[in-house]
Amino acid sequence: MMRRMKSCLVCLILLMSFVLPVYADMGPKPSVHVDVECDEETYYMTLLTERRQYGPHREYESTASNDSEENPIKEKFKEYAIQDEFYLVGDIEQLSHDDTYSWTYMAPETFKILVYFPSTDSFLCSEAMSRYAYQSTYQLVIDVESGIFDLSQNYDYSGLLVSFLFCFSMTLLIEIMIGLSFNFRVKNELQIIVMVNTVTQILLHAFIHFTLYQRDNFTAAFCYLMAEVIVFVLESFIYYQTLPKKKHPVLYALVSNFISFVTGVFLVFLSGMTV
Repeated sequence: MMRRMKSCLVCLILLMSFVLPVYADMGPKPSVHVDVECDEETYYMTLLTERRQYGPHREYESTASNDSEENPIKEKFKEYAIQDEFYLVGDIEQLSHDDTYSWTYMAPETFKILVYFPSTDSFLCSEAMSRYAYQSTYQLVIDVESGIFDLSQNYDYSGLLVSFLFCFSMTLLIEIMIGLSFNFRVKNELQIIVMVNTVTQILLHAFIHFTLYQRDNFTAAFCYLMAEVIVFVLESFIYYQTLPKKKHPVLYALVSNFISFVTGVFLVFLSGMTV
């Protein structure tokens, strides 16, 4: 029995590694978010880009007759960009104290963060950097007087582990409870259920979080649904091969996966979290 179980688990890992990486080119576009810590009452920020155009965003004209009078801040950014090898393309946002700058549609792949301070009539600019995730988040600490411009990635990796441990525990509890209701009470049967769910949940969550890292929430949700269907098919196959037929292992796989899926969706909706 255990030899057959090991063979099935090997097949499960191989199948999921080849089948799961599926993407859909839909939903929101890449974004960049900069969480700023700054004591300044008013300052302005934008991203300089390596290309003259990103999506609907185009390079501002280098000169404009009325800009100096109508929008002196934009004129200052234009004058700075003329001296830089990167281009002024995106919107210029006015920020205050601890604030967030966001480029939420078609954010550039390579860019510089440029900040202007009216109080000192000065700029601070980062080095060129590349977007590291589909929704790239940065932490920027600014001290104008000392010239500190400390920039770091701010992706919430610790939250992934907490999310996995919570979802894994809930799923395992549901699977065991339903397994007991299907009369899977022998130690070996429960061990099979625990082993199968441990493997599928690790692979499932690794895939979903990788998708979230590379793609948007909508795509991740779609892939999550497809992955759940694949998990059901694979678990049904393993349970059919390893659990007693008279206890309806395929029906158990259907019921347990459906209930755990519905419970997960309900918890996501209740907490306001994303997949």
